[in-house]
Amino acid sequence: MRRNPLCKLFLPVILGVGVFFYVPGCRKDHSYEGGTIGDTTTIPPILPPDPVVNKIPYYCIECVGHDKVEMGRWSFKIDTSLFCGVITASPITPERLAFTFFGPSSCSLDSGLIMTVNMNGIALNADKSNVTSNRVAMEYYDNVTGPDMLYSKTITEMSLTIESYIHQTKIASGYFSGTVYDRNDKPVFIKDGKFKIQFPK
Repeated sequence: MRRNPLCKLFLPVILGVGVFFYVPGCRKDHSYEGGTIGDTTTIPPILPPDPVVNKIPYYCIECVGHDKVEMGRWSFKIDTSLFCGVITASPITPERLAFTFFGPSSCSLDSGLIMTVNMNGIALNADKSNVTSNRVAMEYYDNVTGPDMLYSKTITEMSLTIESYIHQTKIASGYFSGTVYDRNDKPVFIKDGKFKIQFPK
């Protein structure tokens, strides 16, 4: 039987097309191999690892909605980050000229706030309002990693105002702000600090 001459012509063409499309090794690779050309491959520089820094948590869902004056609670802000917690004790000196309050953070029981306030000779032995002290020390402690996360270097870089003190109930509320320092001794500005405490009767 005689073969069609057209089959002899088209069979190699069809096989060639099939090999080109279905055999990856036969595809043409476009590359420049003549002459010299600079290496265009960029190798990222090897950088030293970032130093480990104990960072203060900047978001705590437990503090959402606690940026107001509430009985037995404290709060403050760094930039837009809110920190808050409960007040577990608020002792006052017998002369009622100085006091402290402290308590753990709502975000972690291992961290918390300690505020110590000298009232500049003003005794809290009667109702008071809008009394400000500029002799205030603050600590934001961390019982896990050791050093305080924030601390006062002096007692004159923060101020605290007792907006209301009712002597009958021994309840004081107010606000505070000022500069403290982090573990790297860099200044950190505290703002919108709020508290409401009850002194022992």
